[in-house]
Amino acid sequence: MRASKGKDDEETFWLNDEKILTYEACRFVPPPNECPDTVYNSWSGFLVEKYTATEEDNHLLDTHVLPFIKEIICNNYQPAAIYLINWLAQLFQYPGAKTRTAIVLLGEEGVGKSKFTHLIEYMLGIGLHYRTTDLQNDCFGRFSNIAENRVMAFFEELEPKKVNAFYNKLMDLITSMSSRCEQKGIGHAFNISDFLRVIITTNAEHNLLRIRSKDRKFQYISASNARQNDAEYFGKLSDIIKRPGVQRAFYDYLM
Repeated sequence: MRASKGKDDEETFWLNDEKILTYEACRFVPPPNECPDTVYNSWSGFLVEKYTATEEDNHLLDTHVLPFIKEIICNNYQPAAIYLINWLAQLFQYPGAKTRTAIVLLGEEGVGKSKFTHLIEYMLGIGLHYRTTDLQNDCFGRFSNIAENRVMAFFEELEPKKVNAFYNKLMDLITSMSSRCEQKGIGHAFNISDFLRVIITTNAEHNLLRIRSKDRKFQYISASNARQNDAEYFGKLSDIIKRPGVQRAFYDYLM
């Protein structure tokens, strides 16, 4: 009888393997960027790519999700709907090509802003996004690193005083192609490529940001209050957008 190899023997065999797969570095390199063969790419794709859509899912997209986006989120304003759909399409088609513009969703509480951002969140998958109401600690603190390994940040229900306190840093977050990261215990900071997009939701209709002439960093979209606090409508919509197949149908629509 042949004796089985012990754990130490297996580790030695693996370490001595001339064909062992090795990398010189680990980086986050979403497409269309190309990752060198010597670098391990931590990008693993969108969660929604693992799903399939049925005929029913496509029907629900056409009858519920798209009307919600166009009629409620964009308040039946076609230019806003076209811009938002194209902005999302760019995210999923070219995650590694930063748009350098932010979406600002305006609307009173209960009009559906969070339902829209949750749909995008589900499609991205855990790890590719960050959601917060605290800019100071979660975004601009010393060890925040919000852009590391992410393509989306959701800033929820921001108020003018919170935004204006970090105006310049927010502008840099939206437009910068690189970010400086510092991790506890490392002892030094390092630069990473920045692919982060930003969606801001707020009920502050006026003076949220100091918009300057010719400023193209923000696209304001005012939501309709036609379904405000409509528990039956949003309850059904919530069930629909949680369906993986509907998420995939929307992904295919954007592609």
